[in-house]
Amino acid sequence: MSRSLIYAVALVLLACAPAAAEWPTYAETTGYDSTPDYAATMTYLHDLARQSRWIHIGTFGTTPRGRPMHYVIVSSDRAFTPSSVARTNKLVVLIQNGIHSGEIDGKDACLALIRDMAVTKERAALLDRVIPIIIPVFNIDGHEMMSPYNRINQNGPGEMGFRATGQNYNLNRDYLKVDSPEMRALVEPWNTWQPQFFIDNHVTDGADFQYALTYTITRHDNGARPVKRWGNEVFVPVVTGKMEEAGEPIFPYIITMGRPLREGIIDFVESPRYSTGYAAARNRPGLLVEMHMLKPYGRRVQANYKMMVAVLELLNEQTHSLRRANFIADSLDEAGLSGPIPLAHTRAEEPVMVDFLGFEYETRTSEISGGEWIWYDTTQPLTMRLPYYNQMIPTLEITAPHAYLIPQEWTGVIERLRVHDIRMKRLAEEITLPVESYWFDSVSWAAESYEGHHLVRCRTHAVDTQITYPAGTVYVPLAQVGARLIMHALEPDARDSFFRWGFFDTILEQKEYSERYASEALAHEMLATDPAVRSEFEERLASDSAFAADPGARWNFFYKRSPYAEPMLNVYPVGRLMHTAAVKLTAY
Repeated sequence: MSRSLIYAVALVLLACAPAAAEWPTYAETTGYDSTPDYAATMTYLHDLARQSRWIHIGTFGTTPRGRPMHYVIVSSDRAFTPSSVARTNKLVVLIQNGIHSGEIDGKDACLALIRDMAVTKERAALLDRVIPIIIPVFNIDGHEMMSPYNRINQNGPGEMGFRATGQNYNLNRDYLKVDSPEMRALVEPWNTWQPQFFIDNHVTDGADFQYALTYTITRHDNGARPVKRWGNEVFVPVVTGKMEEAGEPIFPYIITMGRPLREGIIDFVESPRYSTGYAAARNRPGLLVEMHMLKPYGRRVQANYKMMVAVLELLNEQTHSLRRANFIADSLDEAGLSGPIPLAHTRAEEPVMVDFLGFEYETRTSEISGGEWIWYDTTQPLTMRLPYYNQMIPTLEITAPHAYLIPQEWTGVIERLRVHDIRMKRLAEEITLPVESYWFDSVSWAAESYEGHHLVRCRTHAVDTQITYPAGTVYVPLAQVGARLIMHALEPDARDSFFRWGFFDTILEQKEYSERYASEALAHEMLATDPAVRSEFEERLASDSAFAADPGARWNFFYKRSPYAEPMLNVYPVGRLMHTAAVKLTAY
């Protein structure tokens, strides 16, 4: 008998019992041994919607395996359209579950939360100034690959979904590049509903410690300064206090790099391939919730529920301050970014010291592998004083241009910007403009595929030049909301740039070649007539043994310095217009 049928029978029986008003979730009925499949999840939500006019269920796309993707709006005003939501003047909060669908605690927590807000109304006050839009499961195809063996590191539920999609994408690496159909579908609710706050529920791997929940919130320079300040000064102290009061102390999400805890814990800055890095680039606080994989499933779901309540309470209390922070951030973008914009970071060498609720542990040598592994003694909880590397230093800062110019033939890149709701125009007529751009050398590709791409590695050189752009060239102004997102996409050295993901790879491929007889004649002519080329060639022969031993490389040396060389090889086609110019524009 399927989970959906079992649950349907259970609901019929519960309808005849005094406890029916409580509307227990599937996880609750199983004592948190199990989580429902997607059909049972949606059956429960539709049953709740029939009980409450505050619940609306909609769709926002279809998975590659043909499953509809659902969202749930909970509104005490019955505001279920963007225009009606705007009239309420309430904060829109987008809550996402199951992007890694084996990490499904958030789904079961949100099912209970929807019930308690809209059906039993025990938590109805959470809707006073907030409208949650909840995605019960994002990675639905992965969710339906249920198995007890999907996550070896995780303690329950009995069966869980798979990390990646049916096409084997890790969706939490796809936010900016939007390769997957699921991600392209998800960006539409972002564009349509314009959430003021974003939550992404996960389950972590890594070290063992006492916390059932760790988190990260936009609080570094990957976000606009007003949003960063709000995360540090408002969110962190208030939500930390609320969770303490609820009996679930929390700590910022940590990385150990497999090292013992006493060697230090590490923070990081999320680039926009990640959900919270994407939120930051769109000027919104992005909250990553990471349940602890070794805690019992029931405790994890209940702690996740408490976190959702604490956050929604905060947003009801701090509606004005959050709206103001977001508004100022958007206004700064619309006025045009100024100063160097940080696009990549590293950790400062000096840590701060923090108290951390851990367990005693020891490092053991494996009889199997000969390597070291860490054994935790959960019978000995203790408060540890640890070095915490949470200070971030920019390693890449780029001055924002006035606009980017993209030749119209780069349709894949332009279409990705359109998916992200980036405003663009076209040149109405041909014009020659002074721009900054880049050229590349020492180009190579990663040996192994990563999310369907072999990431580009190279050295980047800036160049000032004059380029004649034909009518139809796409003009991307930076004075708009999403300016940071544009820079992450179009600055080639940014970690998640479209260049690094390989969307410009063809400019790095030589298409014309010189036959040997032509190369030999060309080389002799250039050696005889160009002393600078002769000197460079002789120096290269003397200093580079691999070059000296490679006849093709030696012939190609002259071809690349001749008038026959391809002028656009290794030259970035995107121009950076640094100042306003008298250009005639038409709608895109």
